[in-house]
Amino acid sequence: MIARSTYLFIERLIIVGMVAGIIGMFQPFSIQIYGIGFHVLLVSTLSFIVFTKIPVKAEEG
Repeated sequence: MIARSTYLFIERLIIVGMVAGIIGMFQPFSIQIYGIGFHVLLVSTLSFIVFTKIPVKAEEG
């Protein structure tokens, strides 16, 4: 179980990685940035798939 605030922070960080990977893949300037963007997108997507399976701790109160 993971705290909700930590879960949301990590989830948003992974989504930012996905957006950065997409931007890196669609830029027209450098093939090296394309390769890096692909790997960032791949890792971020796989991380999102795995991370969203982790249960979130219920809020107390």
